[in-house]
Amino acid sequence: GRRAAAGAMDPKDFAALRCNFPPKDGEGPCTQDLGEAWVTSCFHVFCAAHAKEWFRERDCCPVCLENKDDGKVRMVKVQTKSETGPQHLVLGRPPSDISAAASSGIRLWMHQKFADFSSRHKREQDLLHHMKRFLSGGRKQVREARTKQAILAQG
Repeated sequence: GRRAAAGAMDPKDFAALRCNFPPKDGEGPCTQDLGEAWVTSCFHVFCAAHAKEWFRERDCCPVCLENKDDGKVRMVKVQTKSETGPQHLVLGRPPSDISAAASSGIRLWMHQKFADFSSRHKREQDLLHHMKRFLSGGRKQVREARTKQAILAQG
C-alpha cells in the first residue's frame, strides 16, 4: 500500500470534529472526537461535559466570549455521525432548505478545520520557541564550561 506523506493527516481524523473548549492552565486541549456535540451560533463546538460545565453558569461562548442578539449565545445539539447517512436528513426538503443546511454545515466544518490548524500551528510555534531557548541555554553553558576549562588549564 501507499505510505502517507510526512505530516499528512489520517482522513478519518481530518473529518472528525473536536471539542473547542479552551485548555485550562497546565492542561492540553480537549481532543474528544465528537459523535454528539453542542454547536454555538458563533460556530464553536463542545463536548457535552464542557458545554454543561461552561453554560451552566455563563451565557457567552467560552472561545470567543461572544453573546448574540439577546445577550445569550444560541446553541444546538447535533449528531456528527449517522448510521443511516445524511440523505435521510434532506429527503423531501425544498432545495432552498437543502442549500442552506449544506452551506451552514460546510461553514461550520471549515471554521473547525481552520481552528484545528491554528491550534496545531500555535503549539508547534510554542514548542519551537522552547526548543530554541533550550538550545541557546545549552550553548551558553557549553561556552561557560569551555571558558572555565581553559582557565583551569592555564592555572
